[in-house]
Amino acid sequence: HDALPIWNCWCVKQHLDPVRAPLADILEFLHSLLQEGLQYRTINVYRSAISSAHVPVEGAPVGQHPLMSRFFKGVFNIRPPQPKYGVTWDTGKVLRYIRSLPPNKELSLRLLTMKVAMLVALVTAGRCSSLVALDIQYMHRTRTSFVFTPVKPAKCSTATKAVRQVTLSHYPVDSKLCVVKALDEYLRRTKPLR
Repeated sequence: HDALPIWNCWCVKQHLDPVRAPLADILEFLHSLLQEGLQYRTINVYRSAISSAHVPVEGAPVGQHPLMSRFFKGVFNIRPPQPKYGVTWDTGKVLRYIRSLPPNKELSLRLLTMKVAMLVALVTAGRCSSLVALDIQYMHRTRTSFVFTPVKPAKCSTATKAVRQVTLSHYPVDSKLCVVKALDEYLRRTKPLR
């Protein structure tokens, strides 16, 4: 992110040392970002960047100083963080479309691939990065499911959270919506390509 270079340029214009600037000047800079229309999260990125390079103020990191906390409460009230995704989509439409498709064996490989990807995304409710991490080399098949053991930690993993297995289970209620049946057909069809 460009937060530190922008902060450094601002300090040069104000004749300030960017790592020893007074707290009042840091708050003035952050306030100018608010006046420019920047969002809470973006201004917070600047706070973190400045705090990471700045000497402590009154024994605390500048980003955790009580005045900084009060300033950010005000920013939160003036411009609360907006949801990352402003719209949601109707999964019912997707499921109705998938139900309308011919049986898996009759689908083109392209359409079958998209069907499998969508069903896996819906069943796991995972992030894109989690879905991309699913690898058939680290998958085993049970009678009614596929179990994936991701080799890389997910984007939201921490050192204390173990890597979570992903289980795709058989859906006997509707075979057209069964991720296991779709994945079975996909694996059978793509075996010669692997």
